[in-house]
Amino acid sequence: MKKKICYVIILILFISLKTIYSNDIKTVKGEEQTLDIKVILQGEDEVPSIQEIGKIGPLEESIELWHYSGGYWKYGDIVIYDNNLDDYINDPVELGEALNQEITFEIPIDQALYETIKELEEVTILCSTTLEDKSITDLFYGKPNIEISNQTIYFKGNPKFHFYSGDNVTFETFLDEGTLNQTIPIVDPDYGYNTYAIWRRDRAVDWGRAEGYFNKEDVYAPAPENSGKIAPSQIKNAAGHLRDGFTIRARTTMRPSEESSVGYNTFSNAGAVGMHFKYPIELTFYGSATKDLSAEFETLPRSAASGEEVLVGIKIESTFEETVKNVEYNWTIQTKESNTYIEEVSIEGLDTTQEVQGTIDTLSPQEEKIIYARFTMPEEDVDIRFSINEEGTHPEEINLENNIAKSGEAIKVVETLEPVIGAYDIDYNILSRDIRYPLSETNIEANLGSAPRGIWIGHATGNLEVRDISQNTIDTSLKVLNNFKVTNNPTVNEPATRIVRRPVIEATLRRKDFGDNPQESNYLNLIDPRQAQIQEGRVNYRGNVSRRYQYTVWVGEGYSTRTRSTSASFNPGENIKTIKTYVYNGQETIPDKHYTNAIENNANHSTTKTLRWRSEPYTMQVIRWMAHMDQNDTLYNWTKIDGQYQRKFTQQNSGQINWAVKESIKKGYNNSREAARNRNYTQEAYDKGVFASDRDYRNVAYPIKSGYYLNPTGEYTFTIETTTYKPTSADTQDHKDLVNEVINAFRYETNLIYINNNQEAVNLQNERLARRGNSYQERPASITAQNATGVNGIKLLEVIERNQEPSRYTKTVEELEHSEEETGYTHQYYKNILEGYEESGTIESLEDYKYQEYIKAGQTMYKITEQTKVTIKINPQNRKIYTHAHMPNGRYYIKAWIGDIDLSKTNNEYKKLGLIRGINTLDEIEITVVGSIYDDIY
Repeated sequence: MKKKICYVIILILFISLKTIYSNDIKTVKGEEQTLDIKVILQGEDEVPSIQEIGKIGPLEESIELWHYSGGYWKYGDIVIYDNNLDDYINDPVELGEALNQEITFEIPIDQALYETIKELEEVTILCSTTLEDKSITDLFYGKPNIEISNQTIYFKGNPKFHFYSGDNVTFETFLDEGTLNQTIPIVDPDYGYNTYAIWRRDRAVDWGRAEGYFNKEDVYAPAPENSGKIAPSQIKNAAGHLRDGFTIRARTTMRPSEESSVGYNTFSNAGAVGMHFKYPIELTFYGSATKDLSAEFETLPRSAASGEEVLVGIKIESTFEETVKNVEYNWTIQTKESNTYIEEVSIEGLDTTQEVQGTIDTLSPQEEKIIYARFTMPEEDVDIRFSINEEGTHPEEINLENNIAKSGEAIKVVETLEPVIGAYDIDYNILSRDIRYPLSETNIEANLGSAPRGIWIGHATGNLEVRDISQNTIDTSLKVLNNFKVTNNPTVNEPATRIVRRPVIEATLRRKDFGDNPQESNYLNLIDPRQAQIQEGRVNYRGNVSRRYQYTVWVGEGYSTRTRSTSASFNPGENIKTIKTYVYNGQETIPDKHYTNAIENNANHSTTKTLRWRSEPYTMQVIRWMAHMDQNDTLYNWTKIDGQYQRKFTQQNSGQINWAVKESIKKGYNNSREAARNRNYTQEAYDKGVFASDRDYRNVAYPIKSGYYLNPTGEYTFTIETTTYKPTSADTQDHKDLVNEVINAFRYETNLIYINNNQEAVNLQNERLARRGNSYQERPASITAQNATGVNGIKLLEVIERNQEPSRYTKTVEELEHSEEETGYTHQYYKNILEGYEESGTIESLEDYKYQEYIKAGQTMYKITEQTKVTIKINPQNRKIYTHAHMPNGRYYIKAWIGDIDLSKTNNEYKKLGLIRGINTLDEIEITVVGSIYDDIY
């Protein structure tokens, strides 16, 4: 597994584009309204069919890292150590992910474009690059984030670094003399270039920076003439001296190469070398796709004092892609009770008319137009109605519900308190949140004032009605404010004329009311988890109080006391809580780890074979922890939540096969051969064969005369050790099958001609041989574990393994521990597949979304190391096998060898490795037939 670069701190890019860290992709348009930004990538996402509203770029930006004597490359706070760079130099994605740094480009926006964007509710931004035949994904991994604020775009992405890696070409390739102590990467010219600090060659004078050149099609090509650049092939030695005959531009001065060098005796340690990377980007903006006209109140006072100037604004919005003309509109402004039209109304915001009824000449594509009505508040409530294209015929519209704006309960003389705006968040790891807040920031009053006549009697009675009017826009069957409760709002029954209330709201916010219910395995998956699910908790209040009063009147015959009642309304108002629920339920897949699938030393002469293969995947159930939050923002009742996705456990399996010759054929025949060489004729000396004792054959390795016995002999061993990962600790089929495959690959072979008890000429397998004149045609034969009998049906091969001797098999089992608890221990191999850990490359899930997985209890995984030692004995009973007396003179062989093993025919995971090459010759001798037994008889 590759090492992680641990020495890179947060990357902050200070070039002409300054950086700012931001993971939000929206900009504030006002106190309550936000702009939704959708980021799409050239070549990966479909370009929207809506209007293009502007473009920024191309922007030519770059960063430049220089090498330092401390053994690292650095630009600003980016540090890449030499001993880590080699791990990722050929993979820009892995290098970028290992650095895990984000750069943010701060891009000013043209005033006109910015004003256009500010009026939108949604904008789509296409990110592209001007690099030829390249995509924006070649410059950054992942999708960049974009934020717009203060007439500035903040473009944030994770940069990639590209180096040339073809043909094993390095800077050292071009040197005539000397070697480099440090690797100097060659920047891929498609993405940048190397830079050099040029010094005077004969003394330490800094002449300035020069730009590099590299041609991938011809790596030895020099820089173009008079370009002032330097190609790697133009550096002639490890001291950094340049080849003669060209000029370079150091700063602004042209210098002869024969007087110049890269650095001053620093080049061999990568000194005076830089890496320049280009990030040219272009941004294209697209507006909203809806074709609709809508009218809504921009300004609508809830109350006003009589005689006060009232300004009511209607915002007309067009999302048509073309200009619409001559659109009818109509204002109706009248008193609520008397239905009297208010005559003195000033209409503002139109170029050609100031009438309450008429046409709007033009509405441009994606235009928002605000029309104002200005009038003086009468002594009674006022109803206002505005319509735009009410019939929906010019232009044609489908949705007409938003073409009419009504003031509802009208503008009242009574003061309406300003809405109280607030917000609560349900964070990624919160299941529910208890909240408590004051209904209003000021007193809510009902003021009866003085009695209309006479004196007050009794108490004022009534109530302030507080209602939860929230509408769940995700599921109408659910609430937004659960366990809704109002405190500090007693029923009115008091001897007062000024009644004051300060209610307090208590409620519970539940995650499942926002479409995400992981407790019941109903998971919501958002395209961008940084964008919250938003709903409003709306509470309005209104009410009145009444009180009786008495007064005396003269009725002609005396005074009469009369009792009446009057009422006053509380200030109506509304409390709006914007509730943002942040949702993240894990990513479907975890970045895959690299595991080796290969056979090492897989040559037909190697007695040791090492197998490495990726284990089979095992499904693991996971959990995460989520909590509840009380009114004091304290987390409690932490709850285990089943993960949405199962994880696949895989790991590096391995095996090793070691063959050895315990007793060679040569050693088996040694006693008999030495007896013949020494002309020792005692029968006991010829234990395994009769060799020719004639002096003429003393220097022949293994001379025999046909017709005598020559018993097969030899003893061989092999050891197989496997390490596998399994959910149970039982003996593995992988190991057992591999042992059997290796046993069955063993061959003991000879082309000698034998005679069986039926006086037939046979080969070692007891197969009859064809006669050839006075002798027989040889035919090589082998005995194997599966066909172990030979001449006369004698068992000539014995396998000794765990079935015969249990001690030949050993097994070591290590359970990979895990815990559901945050403070518990979980083995690194689990963390490789779990989200929210550095080991799996998903630590951002924990840092950004408070999401971390644990292996669910009750599941096991074991590392199982098994070893089997096998011995194969040839002719274990040393049975006499006679050669045929008519076997022709000549050279014959006896050998032990190992056949190829085709793992693809097995049912185990290592079948992907294919063929294990056998061993052509494990053991072998040459037998020379120098006559016949008849020579000794006659």
